[in-house]
Amino acid sequence: MTRKSFTVLAFTCLSAAVALALALHPSPADAQREAILLCPSTMPSDRTELECRCEQAGSGASVWGTDFYTDDSSLCPAAVHAGAIPASGGDIRVRTLPGRDYYTGSRRNGISTSDYGSWRRTIVFEGASSVTEGSRGVPACPATYNASGTGWSGTCRCLDTDAGAVWGTGVYTADSNLCRAARHAGVVGAAGGLVQVTAAPGQASYAGSTRNGVTTNDWGSYGDSFRVSAVN
Repeated sequence: MTRKSFTVLAFTCLSAAVALALALHPSPADAQREAILLCPSTMPSDRTELECRCEQAGSGASVWGTDFYTDDSSLCPAAVHAGAIPASGGDIRVRTLPGRDYYTGSRRNGISTSDYGSWRRTIVFEGASSVTEGSRGVPACPATYNASGTGWSGTCRCLDTDAGAVWGTGVYTADSNLCRAARHAGVVGAAGGLVQVTAAPGQASYAGSTRNGVTTNDWGSYGDSFRVSAVN
């Protein structure tokens, strides 16, 4: 064997040994990545926090809510909708919160979610800018005031003001689109925002009008109403 052949053989053996060592003893970063489990389809009932890895998330799964989701929503599509990961997947951190009176659906990041009423437990995703930076824990407004029952007052966040029927001016029927009414009242603009909602008694009649680019309708007697105002 020549000296050149011996050198090549030694280098080949050394490379193989290094590769074997790396395979048997991965770097801390690789080991940490491998330790993160693939996400289950929904949040386990016995967990309050979970870190897991989403593979590519499809758009056909069931998700209820926006930023704040029912805990039986499909985890990875909800994480994409929340902006915590891209559609190609990634690592997520999810935690639970108490249940809410309502969950408002929307379309975001290629994922469509649905409205839902009262549910026992909520999930949110850490790293989703809409939750950690913008929403300050304020839930999205229901599509109509009475979607979460009547007689309630509180603060919610309008996501969409472009569509929905509204009856009244200043005082609106409970089945009116809440965010469209808020835009009509001048509380929010086309981009939405925070709204203070206050329950009001039913009226004998409701007069429609055109304000701020929104036209509302007349109506007769209705059992429940609401008002909207700016959040201070």
